[in-house]
Amino acid sequence: MSNSKRLNVILWFAAAAMALAPHAGAQNGTPSLDQFVNQHLKALGGQAALAASGALLLRGWCDSTAQDESGPVEVLVRSPKVVLDLIRGGLRMGYSGESVWRSTPAEGLQQRKGRDFAELVTVFDPSRALHWKEWYPQLAVAGVRKTDGRDAVVLETLPGNPRTERLVVDRESALLIRDEVTPQFVFTFSDYRAVKGVMVAFVVREATPNGITYTYRFESVGPAEADDESRFQPK
Repeated sequence: MSNSKRLNVILWFAAAAMALAPHAGAQNGTPSLDQFVNQHLKALGGQAALAASGALLLRGWCDSTAQDESGPVEVLVRSPKVVLDLIRGGLRMGYSGESVWRSTPAEGLQQRKGRDFAELVTVFDPSRALHWKEWYPQLAVAGVRKTDGRDAVVLETLPGNPRTERLVVDRESALLIRDEVTPQFVFTFSDYRAVKGVMVAFVVREATPNGITYTYRFESVGPAEADDESRFQPK
């Protein structure tokens, strides 16, 4: 097993959250949490379209800066359940609704009950904002900051806590552009396109604490032909 893969496994289950650099405080005119979540859901296509999107299959290619870790990628989503299959089965990750799991031929199956680290795979779910208030009962608007030259509203899942996840939403488009799951794992989202009335990020970039990046470029996104419940289960 390569050092990069071994470190990824350790970090995936034991990443110690650290505080990020402080961002700008709330500005006058920043919407309330309910207002902004509603704007975000509307920008994604609306609650009705998100709830009716059904199972989606995202297919494409993952480019990694680590040797031998690039290859085809397939993500099956039936919100809130998600399973990712990378490099023709070399890495599988999933959230079953009850547990988070990861499986590789070298390390076998690893599983955690609950939602710890679920975001490392649920970030690919276009409808996950429907579950934000359930998943993050303390979710709050933390303020506005510049991200890639744009004003963005920052939502914190644990306001003021160094372990908070930060959801960064472009203020103009109301679409998610960055998810700081922990300081070790940061995802960015771009190239949004409408699929069945729902906006989907066709490019997702993941930065890891060991300096390795993964860029997922989806070439096709559409209804899943077969919605097999067993695919979401740990195995």
